[in-house]
Amino acid sequence: MRLPCHLIHPLSLPGVNLPTLNQMEIGSSTFVALKTLHIALVLIWIASGIYLPLVYAGHSRMRGKEAPARLITLERTLYFGVMTPSAILAVAFGTWLVIYRMDGGWLPVKLTVVLLLVLFHLYCGRLLLLFEKHRVRHRRGYYLLLSVVPLPLAITIFALAVIKPTL
Repeated sequence: MRLPCHLIHPLSLPGVNLPTLNQMEIGSSTFVALKTLHIALVLIWIASGIYLPLVYAGHSRMRGKEAPARLITLERTLYFGVMTPSAILAVAFGTWLVIYRMDGGWLPVKLTVVLLLVLFHLYCGRLLLLFEKHRVRHRRGYYLLLSVVPLPLAITIFALAVIKPTL
């Protein structure tokens, strides 16, 4: 069963026809390139989300000690220089893909999982602020477990995008 266009595309309204990708005269090779770029950015975002808690785990072992400035610089660079830009661009390209080409019952589920990944991202930023203020609240094991959180999210996101189940 196909849903009406306005239920699939958030910017579509009954009686308003948004141009399709073909009507916009964007070639399929451009679409594939943008989709590939989106996937690469998501991979970078998830890899950063796995690595940053591992850096936090090393930082947490320095309880009571002043963390080296280079460690805090590494955490800031990873979060603000790699993780956040890749997240913003991945969400931007993903939004473009959703508006112009993607539809199906699997999409709201995928977007919910992406929202969970965004919340994880924001939590990592909160932890960074605590580390900068020398307020380490958890032991090393907590951060090691935290590094596993992006894995099931990534598997779910990619499985939904590849399989596109009818829900």
